[in-house]
Amino acid sequence: TIRLIIALAIAALVLGSCVLPGTGTINVRNRLSGDRRITALYIYPAGSPDTVSEISSPMDYNDVHSEIGVEPGAWTVESIVDGGPDRTLEDVTVTEGTIDVIWIVDSDVE
Repeated sequence: TIRLIIALAIAALVLGSCVLPGTGTINVRNRLSGDRRITALYIYPAGSPDTVSEISSPMDYNDVHSEIGVEPGAWTVESIVDGGPDRTLEDVTVTEGTIDVIWIVDSDVE
């Protein structure tokens, strides 16, 4: 019916943009050199660390994780590299209707 077609068109527009109304999106890409992998990824409101990784399998070079539906405000993106002590920390301010891209590169590793 026409209602179904309209509902599908609206869903395609919302999901196709990768940004839900009233929120933002954080895209994290592994750009570490060689065969270095992101083995844990944490995305949390600034000042309140999270202990549950956003990924269930390691991110190889050029892999992307998209966190959709992020509330506007200050956020921290933390990654663990190769399951060891190396990690990265990135701060991002999410605004409504935007996609923030975070590239994890060698110079980010602490």
